[in-house]
Amino acid sequence: MARRAIPGLLAALLFLTTGAVPYPAAPASAHNPRVTRSASARTQMSKPRLPIRRKVSPRLKPTAGRLLTPPASRSLNAVFNGLNQPGLNDSDNGFFITSPPDTTGSIGPSHYVELVNEAIGVYNRSNLTLVAKSDLSVWLQTGDPNLTPLCDPQIQWDPSSQRWLYVILECAFGLDKFLYGWSKTPDPSQLATGWCNFSVSTPGVLSDYPKLGHSRKYMLVGTNNYSDADQTTFITAQITWMRTPDPGVTSCTAPVVKHAGSAAAPLKNGDGSTPTSTPVPVNTSTNAANGYVISAYDPFGPPATSQHKVAVFHLDSVGILH
Repeated sequence: MARRAIPGLLAALLFLTTGAVPYPAAPASAHNPRVTRSASARTQMSKPRLPIRRKVSPRLKPTAGRLLTPPASRSLNAVFNGLNQPGLNDSDNGFFITSPPDTTGSIGPSHYVELVNEAIGVYNRSNLTLVAKSDLSVWLQTGDPNLTPLCDPQIQWDPSSQRWLYVILECAFGLDKFLYGWSKTPDPSQLATGWCNFSVSTPGVLSDYPKLGHSRKYMLVGTNNYSDADQTTFITAQITWMRTPDPGVTSCTAPVVKHAGSAAAPLKNGDGSTPTSTPVPVNTSTNAANGYVISAYDPFGPPATSQHKVAVFHLDSVGILH
């Protein structure tokens, strides 16, 4: 596959925003079966991170001399049309009660949809009143969250297929699966009957930190895959894609799922040698069938050196990744 390396400020910004900075592992507990590793067990990539309890990188922390204090009569917050309502928060997480609660959301023609690690909320776009709410395990019918914990949710409105897309991780080693799907119509509020729900099996690995994107034809997911065997070894980054339905299609037919990146053929950057880390699919805004995925070169290597590039993967209109 041909990947282009893009230098410059964009790469630096993407590096900061795509998760290449390693996060500290959460303490092991009965509620966190994933985290049983030692701090010295780091291999060539950062460890899987769940439950997610993020720490700000020192490079992102402003110094005291750079802090801005607004005048008492001014606020740095802007409220559009008076819309300012509380959404979901860490108290909506019954299993991973962590802060921040991994909030993600997307705006559509008539609704705003928000997810945290264990809940979904659907809001009226015009006034932000709550229209529907559910635990993820109830919405997706995955059973006891103590046995099948869910986390790392992603949600997006896809204007091309006129539906909502999601991806959620079953976040414990040995479950080896992530969930994905879409709404049948532009209305996301019918949580019990208005969604098509599928899953992707990932034998032997946990597909950590899923990132979601889409083009006119495809839904794309980027993950970092870690071994079930010792729960620390990075196997490969992986890109997964599947065809989304055309507008107006309400049947739930499972699509063909394709992958790039495996233990036998790890995903590589544009230099053809360094491993890809944290691939992030792009959301195209031009109604193009082509899709794109970007990934920052990992400064921890190999080789361990400053990096100022990103790798770019291109999914063409017939579903072939370059």
